[in-house]
Amino acid sequence: MRLPLCLAVLLSMQACSPSLNWREVRLDPLPVRAQMPCKPDRDTRAITLAGVALDLQMAGCRADGATFALMAARVPDPSRAGTLLDAWKQGTLQHMKATDARESAFAPAGALAIPQSVRVQSRGTGPEGAVAADAIWTARVSEQGLTLVHAVIYRPAARPEAADAFFSGLQLP
Repeated sequence: MRLPLCLAVLLSMQACSPSLNWREVRLDPLPVRAQMPCKPDRDTRAITLAGVALDLQMAGCRADGATFALMAARVPDPSRAGTLLDAWKQGTLQHMKATDARESAFAPAGALAIPQSVRVQSRGTGPEGAVAADAIWTARVSEQGLTLVHAVIYRPAARPEAADAFFSGLQLP
């Protein structure tokens, strides 16, 4: 009985290890906050997603052998939420040549409860070779319009506890 309990405690502590220095990150002026395990670099890029031009805000960093990224964009038309989230997910999975993708519902507080709000765990190929990805796509509607959100962790081997900590810190106020 002690060994399983000790293993569970050790595994949960890895998500809070010194190599993961969690801090709040905001993608202002968008209503998106997250806890990231390192000081992120930031960028904004103009992209086109499913025929819609977007200004994509990004924050990302590397910690504990993984890349953590948070992205968001505002869309004036909330009726496009499902189409845009699905296009973003499909594009991401195709780009990394994903295999063994396992999908489950993901809807943090404040998010739209739509079928395209998901968490996906998969394996694929990244710039450094084989990679495990744990990613979410979700959306929020406010008086400013629709905000699309994508967060992802890429690492050589899956570590669900770090992804759970990252995704549980996502806030859509």
